[in-house]
Amino acid sequence: MEKLLHGTTITLRALRLVLLRLLQSGLRDRVALMLWGPPGTGKTSILRQVAGEANEGFVLENLVTTDYLHVCGTPEKRKGMKRRVRIPMIDVPAEGRGVYVLDDLTHQAQHLQNVVLNLALERRLNDAHLGSGWLLCFTGNDVGGVHTMHPPVANRILHFYVLADLESYKAWALGAGVRQDVLSFLELYPSMLSVVPEQQEKAFPTPRSWAQLSALLDVFEGKDEARCVCEAAVGAVAAGQFLLHQRTHGLIPFAGILDGTVDGLEPLATRVEGVKDPALALTVLRYSLCAHARAWWAEHKGRRVREGEGVEMERVLGCLPAAYQTMLVRDMQQMAPTRLMKVLEGDGSAGLRELMGRLGAVQADVDLPDVD
Repeated sequence: MEKLLHGTTITLRALRLVLLRLLQSGLRDRVALMLWGPPGTGKTSILRQVAGEANEGFVLENLVTTDYLHVCGTPEKRKGMKRRVRIPMIDVPAEGRGVYVLDDLTHQAQHLQNVVLNLALERRLNDAHLGSGWLLCFTGNDVGGVHTMHPPVANRILHFYVLADLESYKAWALGAGVRQDVLSFLELYPSMLSVVPEQQEKAFPTPRSWAQLSALLDVFEGKDEARCVCEAAVGAVAAGQFLLHQRTHGLIPFAGILDGTVDGLEPLATRVEGVKDPALALTVLRYSLCAHARAWWAEHKGRRVREGEGVEMERVLGCLPAAYQTMLVRDMQQMAPTRLMKVLEGDGSAGLRELMGRLGAVQADVDLPDVD
């Protein structure tokens, strides 16, 4: 069984399973979670996703934009009560079921953070009580000016440090329309998926900013402003590396590979900019070919399988070593599993079926080269 947890660190895939099981258990009103991790890692997004999967409610309050009155409320005189009550202006749901998230706790002022953490101790915020149907989650990070959590309070909470791992990101990105040149770049440079910024840096790489860059490229690609926009999304260093990789991405003669007029990538190795080592240049080209193939597969996945499509896929896979073949077939299967089976069943796919049979014997966890 794959080891998903490493101490208190957790991947997004593993965190999804933990959250779903907590929602299915009777523990939701007896635990509170604190998700740590750099900005843009996907902490809040995975909480929203799991709530949707479980058909549960989702309430999000961003503590960075709140002040004392929002958190503590103003004293109110209620009929039949001898004392004044304080009802927070932020939403504290008493009824219903779901995931209740207080975002960016660590950037809240210390005295307000202490007030908010009373939700973990007594499940109430002044005179507002959190209903028993809600799973309480906090998020935070240690980037920039943050405030510590007192140990006795911290001990009442389950703490997970969320990893920005490429496999979890790819699993999400393949269905979210993130551009394939972005994904092939991150496959080649996995450490660029998330970079903790220097104090003065405003733009830096995160899973969120790469997805944002993907959307921006659909508008600005080929325009004079493209480099400026890339730097604004992921920072100057990451943008420079990505744009260099993107030029390599454009070298792939994908149409020629599909029709059989091109049968290998080796002649292109000397044309890869900024890479003198031929072996490394081939690695860059292979990731780019996988990206082209995924884009081709995404474009056709809603269409009827054409005659000869299996032969085209066989030609693409024939340009790649076994480890890349396995990765690409896994990605295609995740994107459109039924269509892949139909391609394998089609006429002219005997060679592809034989190749897929050999891939079935390849170890499940393959080691792919990268530049990091």
